[in-house]
Amino acid sequence: MPTDTKNKIARAARAILAKDGYGALTMRGVASACGISPGNLTYHYPSVDDLMVAAMNLGLEEYQQQITSFVKKQPTEQDKTLADLVTFFIHDSLSPRTSAVMIEFWALAQHDPSKAAFLDQTYQKASNMIVDVVLGIEPDIDRATANQVASTLLVFSEGSTALFSRKPLLAFDEKALIEIAVATLRQMINNAKNDGS
Repeated sequence: MPTDTKNKIARAARAILAKDGYGALTMRGVASACGISPGNLTYHYPSVDDLMVAAMNLGLEEYQQQITSFVKKQPTEQDKTLADLVTFFIHDSLSPRTSAVMIEFWALAQHDPSKAAFLDQTYQKASNMIVDVVLGIEPDIDRATANQVASTLLVFSEGSTALFSRKPLLAFDEKALIEIAVATLRQMINNAKNDGS
């Protein structure tokens, strides 16, 4: 039961962050959204900072579940798995829920070393997840190449959040960006395979 309650609280915190931003994230507001008392909330999450971390960790857990499905795909589906992975990351980075939370967290990380450290850890975890998928579909490349592929995918997805997630003023075509990202990552992988042969 505590896990269900904690997940419910984390989801409510993330929804408030996504809709109204960090300034609206209050203990009372989250407790009200969950239908629990503020005292019950502070038992699970003593501070607003803890709620922020919970919202981010919830996103990471959801990433892990989705990425696990990519790892289970057949190795013969390399190109499709890579395309699915890229599509998932870029599409998610453009979703209002994810982009709003990330933009809030980036801003807070600029002024709070603990949030900056947590954000660094979050990116490292996401990168490790991507590396696992890449090595699963391309066992002939080395870990260094898989890390470069992961970093490049994160640049595409995080750049999409920064530039295109909120009423973009720049010309943007999500499908074209995904195709460019897939082609870039595929070329990186092929170059590494050719250099190794």
